[in-house]
Amino acid sequence: MKKFTIFYVFIILGLYSCEKIIDMDIKDTDRKIVINGVFTDQAPVVVHISKSMHILDNDDFQCINNANVKIFRNNELIDTLLLIDDGIYSLEGIYPDIGAEYTIEVGTGSFPTARGSNIIPEPVPVISIDTQTVEHSSTDIFGDSYTEMVLDCSIRFNDPPETKNYYILNISVRDNYTDEEYFVDFDSDDIIIEEWLTRSYGVLFSDDRINGNTYEFGLYMYSYYFSYQDTTNMIIYLNSISEDYYKYSISYLRHQEAKENPFAEPVQVYNNISNGYGIFAGFSSSSDTLKLFGYSNYE
Repeated sequence: MKKFTIFYVFIILGLYSCEKIIDMDIKDTDRKIVINGVFTDQAPVVVHISKSMHILDNDDFQCINNANVKIFRNNELIDTLLLIDDGIYSLEGIYPDIGAEYTIEVGTGSFPTARGSNIIPEPVPVISIDTQTVEHSSTDIFGDSYTEMVLDCSIRFNDPPETKNYYILNISVRDNYTDEEYFVDFDSDDIIIEEWLTRSYGVLFSDDRINGNTYEFGLYMYSYYFSYQDTTNMIIYLNSISEDYYKYSISYLRHQEAKENPFAEPVQVYNNISNGYGIFAGFSSSSDTLKLFGYSNYE
């Protein structure tokens, strides 16, 4: 009886707290600049600039459109980024170099000047991709088992022994008519996976288990991506990300998981911006393309 009494006391307190309105005078102070951007040698630098939110704010973002955004290479000023959209700054022609340190410096006059620095790590080449179609057993939402054909892929690469390496692996498909690429879902039970970004945006892992070795990463894709007669160009990307990029991604994903669990310990999101918040981090990519000729041709 005592357990039930305590349970109902918590329920009553919870309902009461939902109804009670508390006026709080929390000062709107100590706001800082938020910088968010990842950069690569394959595209101009693009960053999103906003300001940190007050605890009682309801808006998603409060963009800053009057910032002075400078970019440096190995501590030498390159240029000033231009506002191209709401809170988004970039400049055509600035393609970062692999291995060089890039620094973003953002000032507004209203906040302390914020800075973030990072490099683009060396890419790790995809050596080969082996594929085969196999039967895969699954269970539907009713608990019934069924089998279907999947495309089983093995992606082979050499992890460099002399450096600590971090990776994101994802897959895109190129549209035959528009030549546009879009990320696609895949599944994997590979033991080196540390986090899923999403089923479309790929998996995150480090070389903790494979340092200095040749590794074959295994994944599979369901037949509905290739159930038509047209040739499909499937592109597998092995992205080499910086340590800051890795730490930010891991902590952000675990922060989101903790938010959904009222019993979880809060997780602080990793930040590499001085006098501010956010992430400025580099990555490089290697890729290989498979031409698939429609699932019916595999039968």
